[in-house]
Amino acid sequence: MIYRREDVNQLGFSCLHDEVEGEPLVLTIDRFVEQLDLQTLQARYSEAGAGYYDPGMLLKIWFYAYCDRSWRCREVARRLRYDVRYRYFVGTHRPDFRTLNRFRHDHLDLLTDYFAALVGHCEQLGLIDSSVVALDGTKIRANASGRKRSGQTLRQEISRRLERDVQSDNLDGEVTAVRSSDPEARFMKTGQGAIRLCYNAQVVVDNNQIIVAADVGSDADDKSSLPPLLEQAQRQVSSELGAIVADGGYYSGRNLKYAQERGLDVYIPKGRDEHDVFGQAQFVYDRISDRYRCPNGQWLKRSQQRQRNGVMKTTYRSTVVQCRDCKLKTACTHDRYRALEIAETFIYERQLAAKLASPEGQAIYVRRQSLVEPVFGNLKFNFGFRRFSLRGLARVKGEFLLLCIAHNLKKLAKCRGDRGVLATISISLAMILAHIERWQTHFRTLRVSGRQNPLPNPLT
Repeated sequence: MIYRREDVNQLGFSCLHDEVEGEPLVLTIDRFVEQLDLQTLQARYSEAGAGYYDPGMLLKIWFYAYCDRSWRCREVARRLRYDVRYRYFVGTHRPDFRTLNRFRHDHLDLLTDYFAALVGHCEQLGLIDSSVVALDGTKIRANASGRKRSGQTLRQEISRRLERDVQSDNLDGEVTAVRSSDPEARFMKTGQGAIRLCYNAQVVVDNNQIIVAADVGSDADDKSSLPPLLEQAQRQVSSELGAIVADGGYYSGRNLKYAQERGLDVYIPKGRDEHDVFGQAQFVYDRISDRYRCPNGQWLKRSQQRQRNGVMKTTYRSTVVQCRDCKLKTACTHDRYRALEIAETFIYERQLAAKLASPEGQAIYVRRQSLVEPVFGNLKFNFGFRRFSLRGLARVKGEFLLLCIAHNLKKLAKCRGDRGVLATISISLAMILAHIERWQTHFRTLRVSGRQNPLPNPLT
């Protein structure tokens, strides 16, 4: 039998819900936004003025667009016309790219609350496992070239682009800007070794690879990100954080003091730049005389004490005479004498090193690679997000939250899809067992009836 093409001009009836019944992500986003508290968002609109699209509808569009690797307004507007998954959210409405861009531009500040609500929703469903959480950061390129151009070159570029499209709107991410850079972006070394204008994106993920905290900074160093990220995670997850694992980029005296004061179970190895050939471990402390003995038997006396980056540090120094003829001087220091700076967290550092060296500590720390690194792999390769579309730190923070929300929504949809399959299998098995039970009851009835009324013997 040949199924022939239908008449495209024929009027028909269809239900959008039936067409997306096999799309759990679409239905998950729809249900999640419907249960959000959108009073703050809706209060920004007034029915006394010009008509406007339902802000909840536009929020659903952007959530799904970032799940679908579509963050350009014109591309999203095109899909609203032809993609049934997008049309499910809008029905017969067709917001144009200006409306979509304006909505994203004006309401990025609300995404912090929506991200927290999504994390709380996942926890209510039992999807959050905070027994082990992992921190990490990655450099994502800014929407800037990083090239400097002269004023004459800049005017030529403006004239050329105005001639090409005099009606183009200056939309975020829609038209490449003629500015040489994003003023808030910083030159950073990427994972490929190149120096580019970037932002430093940071996340905390739980044991199920759900992002429970996220932020973006313009500092290439990760050290300052640990306290605010952990505080954000503790606010958004009701259960206590268990083991906290991070790489050596987060190792600092301030972070160790922060963890010690709050009783956090952290696993952070000492960074490579923190190691010396003859480090603190090779110096023996004499508590009675309050001094250190170096590997060559010389004594370092207490010199001064100061507070640095929120951590009190005490300096012990040798003398030029002691170090002048020392055979170990080349491996010990390049200065005229050796100075040893001991932080107030020194004992805690020793305890942390011993914990990491234990088999249990190594088993916990190795989890970092399987928890947080696949999340960044998902964002950069599966989502294809390697460069921000928006400019400025505030907008970049909002766009990264959109990306993290999309990651968690896909996790939530997958979990619901898996549960739906399991529920269907359970229902089918229950029906089969009930059917078998009915037949077994029927056969037992027949056997009992046969004993009570035996059939006559035809031979008698």
